[in-house]
Amino acid sequence: MACNGLDKLYKEMPTINISEAKSTLSSLIAQVEKGRKIIIGKAGKPVAALVLYRPDTTPRKLGGTWSGKVNMADDFDILPSALADAFDVTPRDGFGAGYSHPHLGA
Repeated sequence: MACNGLDKLYKEMPTINISEAKSTLSSLIAQVEKGRKIIIGKAGKPVAALVLYRPDTTPRKLGGTWSGKVNMADDFDILPSALADAFDVTPRDGFGAGYSHPHLGA
């Protein structure tokens, strides 16, 4: 395995074994919530790090390679009557592609 900067950092942190982590998980999570990093090891070697979860809050970039290349028809959400008849459904009036089914209800 290639050595990286994290390897040295993890070797300096205390490591607990898997069975201890399983039996004290609630306590370990409480420690992580206070900012501590927990290293879980197997046979004395680090295999996992228990760290505080930080969600990605960067705004999504919309668009992509298909931006401007795809157009949606104005009647996209309207269920064609031939298709409704084929599936034994009745299109409802109003916004969207709503339908009702005689046996399943709305």
